[in-house]
Amino acid sequence: MHGKGKVVVVLVLILFACQKQKDFVSIRIAGHAGMGLENTNSIFHDNSFESIELALAIDGCDGVEVDLQRAADGSLWLYHDDKLETQTNSSGCIAAKTANEVMPVTYSTIKNEELLEFTKLPWERLKGKRLFLDIRHYSGCDFSILDAQEMISSINDQLPADHGVDLAVILNRKQWVEEFVAAGFNVFLHVHPEIDDPTNISEDFPGISGVILKNNECQIDDVQFWQSKGKKVVIFEMRSPKGIRKALNKYPDEVITDDVRATLIEKY
Repeated sequence: MHGKGKVVVVLVLILFACQKQKDFVSIRIAGHAGMGLENTNSIFHDNSFESIELALAIDGCDGVEVDLQRAADGSLWLYHDDKLETQTNSSGCIAAKTANEVMPVTYSTIKNEELLEFTKLPWERLKGKRLFLDIRHYSGCDFSILDAQEMISSINDQLPADHGVDLAVILNRKQWVEEFVAAGFNVFLHVHPEIDDPTNISEDFPGISGVILKNNECQIDDVQFWQSKGKKVVIFEMRSPKGIRKALNKYPDEVITDDVRATLIEKY
């Protein structure tokens, strides 16, 4: 290749790299349940203290998303599934237990990580970071709907006074939105573009801070619609390099990823 040709190639590569950085640099990255809900490369169970600490230790990780459930006595615990027997050495559901009953429970893993109580999150490391609380609105035992005000009270009572966290809640139940907005929370509503009418939702819930969209359910037009309404857009379920690229190319404001390191590579 002649010298002039080499210069052109180098300039094209530099332009591409700069364009990629310009496109994605503003997108915030949060770890899904810590280091990932379905990440075979993670050495710790999702929603565990260890998994969350590991994600937050990665340079460039802007925060984490966790799954929050309320026990019968009002204590709050991080756990994803409906029933404890699917992931732990216990059985039943958190909504029917007390703190004393949940405290001894460990995950059925080699490391036997303990279920993490909300009050024992690594609050110092979380300062200045984003914390998404994906809130369970029903009991895993009988799928009865929980009381929104009781959940709000539990969160407010158990949040450290000086937590310094950029806190947001993810709601899957539309009927809870107004109560959480009125209580002062930044609410992100889980929207399904295939079945939800975005115009109706934007008119019915003007107080939400944004929406959360599943990666394989949304297109760039869905993202742009919500951004045009002044709402933040978060995309989740990113479990492969291809899926990560697909999500980033829709230009959301934030992503919740199952592979923080792979997402950072794609971002930069």
